[in-house]
Amino acid sequence: MMHVVNHILKSRDTIARHNERLSKKGASDEAEYRDQGFSRPTVLVLAPLRSSAHALVHQLLDLLPSTVTTVHNKDRFDEEFGDDQTDDTADKEDGTEWQQIFQAGNNDDAFQIGISFARKSVKLYTDYSRADLIIASPLALRQKVGDILVDIVPGDKSTLKLPVDFLSSIEVCVLDSASVFLMQNMDHVRAVMNAINVTPKEAPHADFSRIREWNLNHQAHYFRQTIVLAHAADAQLNNLLTKSCHNFRGVTRLAPVYDLHHVVPSVSHVIPSIKQIFQRLDTPSQPATCPLVNEPNARFEYFERQILAPLLDHPSKHTMIFVPSYLDFVRVRNVFATQKRLISCAAISEYSTDAQISRARSRFYHGQIHVLLITERFHFYKQYKIRGVRQVFWYAPPSLGPFYAEVLNAMDPEEDSKSVVVCSRFDALRYESNHKIMQQIVGTKKAQRMCGSTPDTKSVYMFC
Repeated sequence: MMHVVNHILKSRDTIARHNERLSKKGASDEAEYRDQGFSRPTVLVLAPLRSSAHALVHQLLDLLPSTVTTVHNKDRFDEEFGDDQTDDTADKEDGTEWQQIFQAGNNDDAFQIGISFARKSVKLYTDYSRADLIIASPLALRQKVGDILVDIVPGDKSTLKLPVDFLSSIEVCVLDSASVFLMQNMDHVRAVMNAINVTPKEAPHADFSRIREWNLNHQAHYFRQTIVLAHAADAQLNNLLTKSCHNFRGVTRLAPVYDLHHVVPSVSHVIPSIKQIFQRLDTPSQPATCPLVNEPNARFEYFERQILAPLLDHPSKHTMIFVPSYLDFVRVRNVFATQKRLISCAAISEYSTDAQISRARSRFYHGQIHVLLITERFHFYKQYKIRGVRQVFWYAPPSLGPFYAEVLNAMDPEEDSKSVVVCSRFDALRYESNHKIMQQIVGTKKAQRMCGSTPDTKSVYMFC
């Protein structure tokens, strides 16, 4: 937030200094100052939850210079965005990193607030036409702008004009906690990012004599700085950077190394003594086709052959199947429905009601069903500890590495307990070389070997 505060204060000081110079010069003076855009907001911060926005604003206020002595509407902001619970701070520090996100306070994902800066004061809840900073969720911005965002072509800033102007002159865009966006709806994020720096139909508050040349020439997106802060790189975030970010200076990615000396991989956080098996799926390539196109079907066929078939031959209770993608979840759920005479299965997702979840968990714990099928988003939002799990099958590696240790640490292990992860070399291609999902789980060097980055004939790896 220091970068955001610095950018806003310098921009406001520059405009104020130029206003003062223009007021002192005569009408015949030909000096001009190109220091503005079509609208006043220059910084946009996208946050996933109200609690995140609350923390960002308080961090911003702490960074302001001592000359700023007044904050308008702060009590209203704390009431609407703050924590309405009475938990102690010590309690909020318990649990996993993702549990702390929801323990932080208000978890509403539809919010927006404009903030304006003056030399001695800051005003919250400022109208967008007079705001310098906008903090909002992607859902709220998409609702405010409307469905016209869907028609915007990524990278095209000239053929379509927006009915609103507050996104037209954004110079710095920050995506905070972008990994949480992956658990929400990335379509909203993509729509908002495509709408930034699009020329508005009307600019009633603009002084066209002071609008920068690149704004007038539909080139503002080449000068916008976009900062994405995420727990880990992801294919959807990479696609967002490629399609919606066009800064002429290029892109810089910072990623950690996963080993015991830097960022500890998730497998090192597993406490129970469990056989952890990783099975590599090798997708056959076909002429004139991309192997990645065949990967979903190949993974499903591998699941039917290597996991489902043994379960049908010898149904075992207390088995959980973890499916990251909801589309794959529906596919697996349907195949279990066709085999319900041989094996019983309960499926719960982020869309399941509390009654459905409670009934499925109870039946699974008491051994009334064989298999419990869950989605990654269910684990993220509900964060239940599923009791009675003896073995886990991962249809694909989880999108976020910490989920792996969280699920295994909640197991009730026995002598024959195990965890089986189906991975492929495309799980490595989904992420940048230093930020693959398998690297988060087993470490950088081991992931390169297991996913086929180095020559290796083995297809099964086991950790104990």
